[in-house]
Amino acid sequence: MDTLCESCRTIDWTALSRRHEYTLNKPRTLTASHDELRASTCKACRAIATIKPNSLDGQDCVLTSAFLPLSAASTRVRHELCVTVAVGSPPSTKIKNMEHGCLAVLPTADIGSESVTSGAQRVHPHVTSLDYVKKLVSVCEQHHIETCRPPERSSQLGIFLIDCATRAVIPAPEDCEYLALSYVWGNSATYATCDTFPPAVSDAMKVTTDLGYRYLWVDRYCIDQDDEEFKHKMIAGMGQIYAGAILTIVAASGNSADHGLCGISRPRNPQQHEVQIGDTTLIQIFPHGSVTLASTSWATRGWTYQEGYLSRRRLFFTDQQTLFVCNGAYVAECARSLESMAVTSAYGNRRLRHLIPTDFSERFPTHDRAAVLLSQIEEYSKRTLSYSTDSLRAFLGILIHYNKPKGELGPIKHLWGVPIYRRMTPWNMPEPHLALGWRHEAPAVRRAAFPSWSWTGWEGAVHFSGAPILLVSNDKSKISVRERDGAEVHLSRVIYQGLAYHEEEDGRLLYIAADIVPLSFRQIVLSEDQQTSSTTILFPDDGFRITRPRTGGRLAIFDLDDTTALGLVPYLDDQDDSVESLEEGMPGLVLYTNMQRQMRPVCILMLKEVGAGRFERIGIIVLHHGHERIFSDRMSQNLPMVYMDKTTGAVLDHVEAAGELAVEGSKLCLAKARRQFICLA
Repeated sequence: MDTLCESCRTIDWTALSRRHEYTLNKPRTLTASHDELRASTCKACRAIATIKPNSLDGQDCVLTSAFLPLSAASTRVRHELCVTVAVGSPPSTKIKNMEHGCLAVLPTADIGSESVTSGAQRVHPHVTSLDYVKKLVSVCEQHHIETCRPPERSSQLGIFLIDCATRAVIPAPEDCEYLALSYVWGNSATYATCDTFPPAVSDAMKVTTDLGYRYLWVDRYCIDQDDEEFKHKMIAGMGQIYAGAILTIVAASGNSADHGLCGISRPRNPQQHEVQIGDTTLIQIFPHGSVTLASTSWATRGWTYQEGYLSRRRLFFTDQQTLFVCNGAYVAECARSLESMAVTSAYGNRRLRHLIPTDFSERFPTHDRAAVLLSQIEEYSKRTLSYSTDSLRAFLGILIHYNKPKGELGPIKHLWGVPIYRRMTPWNMPEPHLALGWRHEAPAVRRAAFPSWSWTGWEGAVHFSGAPILLVSNDKSKISVRERDGAEVHLSRVIYQGLAYHEEEDGRLLYIAADIVPLSFRQIVLSEDQQTSSTTILFPDDGFRITRPRTGGRLAIFDLDDTTALGLVPYLDDQDDSVESLEEGMPGLVLYTNMQRQMRPVCILMLKEVGAGRFERIGIIVLHHGHERIFSDRMSQNLPMVYMDKTTGAVLDHVEAAGELAVEGSKLCLAKARRQFICLA
């Protein structure tokens, strides 16, 4: 079982281990499957099986060598010559950026040498090197002042901590240092008191003491679940608690607190593969942490999103290894890099930006920070919650994080989770915007405790589309809320006076004076050729032409002129409740924003009446600006649609955008709109 196959014997492994002297200039075609490589009598092929998973079976793959940034802690990246699997056929092969890992090729004499402090390292099958973690924390504290500095002391919140020496829950001592735990509780209901702790918590306590600290914060034990007032206070301060921790221990393996930390009470699985060939050793480098974490239960849970994001330093315990991720560096246990830790950079952790406050959220203008926040809402909405009533609570720490004055445009506020922020208009004036233009790509489930117009009111992934909605009072729309005494409050005051309504029943109702358009729908059937082709839009004034993708199904139909109609996709929030409504038609609320110094419609909220003058949102239609020349290369480029002949109903392959259609096309869609006053619940 220790032999090499004929193909692997042709590789000069010794020369390869000298890094710059030899490379696999002739990539070796890999036709064997993962299982065949794994069962091979060739020890090199068995090692290759660890970096060619089943998912690559049937694809064209080659074995090649490349200098890869294993120790990507900062801009001082140490590149190692590694053997890796590239997808494709030469010369068009592509290394998938450490998606499947690689094999570091090293002189056997260097393995375990104290003189080699950076690069590929052995991962102990049973024990995590917490002494090395201590060094990482120390270097981070000394050199990452800007990115990882602590906020105000969390003791001001009156938090409780587990004293790992006495195993008792106590009020946090003044100015004490503590660690926090982020984990998935799962079904571990048998550990309701501090008499016994589940394995994940017990292991986190051991990590805390072994790192030289005494106190640990764990939500289950440090928040009195029966004291609603204290619980509410702690949830609102969750961001401050995690940001105030010296380090957050992340239990990223298993699906409950009954699963201990790998490398503490459990062995690593799978364990790192290592093979010696003469005076050369191949060491498996695991896939990048972003790949590993994406497949964990921890990454699917709603509460853990803000726990990971708001922490300054994180120590992930995965099945294979530990990952140290602070706001300025990323270090994997299998590829250490202590020296480069001294330089702060987002290089190493750029693939983990959904976990880390990036330069965008801290340094850029408010509207750019808002774009980052919207992408974070999209990511969070993909996750699951045990209780639907936690939809807003589990994201509140991040919303509070953005509610800090940044630059001349100020903080980002929210109304029931929907961001409200000031943005510069084309005439260089800061005006408040409300991000109502989100959609569901797949049917969602209604959360009745939240407004239908907020993403928190639905269980399902959301996607923000179109521009934000301008809130200033104008001839197009006016949006207000009402206080308990009945007084009307324009939403601009949420920005200018810092009002917050997410805890008030009255604040969930939007009182809107805006254009309402009757919506009608038609089933559109495309031929096979039409399904695979696009619509060409010609602008005869300058000869410019563009193409747009087509789609069939039940579409919202809008008249453009006497001969042409436009069909747009209705993105339904709840398929079951909306099918009947699509048959009958419904009102649509037109939302506007400012583009090119004009108020332009950007989307239509599909409405269902639930009471006299009261409506709920059940979907959205994103308006298509492709036939308007000034937007043809900017807006809605990939939105599917159809153009039709109004008389015959035939789908058009070519549309000539001239006259009003090229200038005011989106407004022509809304010729039947009338200004009305409605209440949106």
